[in-house]
Amino acid sequence: MKKFLFIAISLMLFTVSYSQTAMTNPNGVALDTASQAAAEGPVLKVKAWVDVVSIQVPVTKISGTIAGTVKWQGSNDGVTYYTISSDTLTDATNVYGFTQAPKAWLYYRPLITQTGTSSLSYKAILYQQTNPH
Repeated sequence: MKKFLFIAISLMLFTVSYSQTAMTNPNGVALDTASQAAAEGPVLKVKAWVDVVSIQVPVTKISGTIAGTVKWQGSNDGVTYYTISSDTLTDATNVYGFTQAPKAWLYYRPLITQTGTSSLSYKAILYQQTNPH
């Protein structure tokens, strides 16, 4: 019986150590539209024990000409954000992605700034993974 419990607990710990969570932005908005008037993007809070962070932002062209940037930003307090890298928006439906390993921030956001005359929709998907140590 002790061997069975030891094996069962070991398997559960091994399974949990490779967990990966996908979720939409934390305010519950699965899909949003971007305005040309202001930079915007959802704030994604990362769990403290996570090692690898990946974010995907599917952007769907509704009308007009898409132009601008997606700035990948990080913050430890959720107030002051620092730009890590950026991608240029293309005039088409596209998926933009960012991965950081090891994770350096507790909060991330893809900040979308439009310079074109478009209407577009987007959502953010956060993937969190812990590597076994």
